Amino acid sequence: MHLYGIAQYPLSLIGISADELFNGLKTAIKGVYNVFKGIFTEDMKVVLEGFKQIFKGVFDALWSIAKAPLNLIIKGINSLIRGVNKIHFDIPDWVPGFGGKTFGFNIQQIPLLAKGGVISQPTQAIIGEAGKEAVVPLENNLEWLDILATKIANKIGNSGGSYIINMDSRTIQRGIARREKELAFARNGR
Repeated sequence: MHLYGIAQYPLSLIGISADELFNGLKTAIKGVYNVFKGIFTEDMKVVLEGFKQIFKGVFDALWSIAKAPLNLIIKGINSLIRGVNKIHFDIPDWVPGFGGKTFGFNIQQIPLLAKGGVISQPTQAIIGEAGKEAVVPLENNLEWLDILATKIANKIGNSGGSYIINMDSRTIQRGIARREKELAFARNGR
């Protein structure tokens, strides 16, 4: 059995992501390899890149361990919030001004660290704790999408390389059918 498989279950019990921990360690080990490779080939860029990988890998591994208790605290707070949100009461109809109304709590829960997701209402969040994260609107103010599309188009247009495109048979069949319709229209049904 692999070390990863042995370590995964106990780490998950204490809230540590084995994937994040081992990815961090793997990055650090690759960095050590690159440092030695750069030293023996006398390539300082490779040595410096190796040191960057070591620090990033160690930091990522330590952060995967450090955020476990933070997520545990957040889960505890969210549990309390869910409990408070269950508190509600109805005021009897005979009470002047407030009668017949229901009062209660609706407190937003705190998102867990480095989980991501789609936010559909105002909320508090900790962002960027596990590296770079994009916070972009999915409605209104979509100028960022035009900028992203332009940058992707420029990269594709300037690279001159080849691309691998994965399509399933349904996508291919739809494309063929669409093209056949276009050709039939162009040939006037002949």
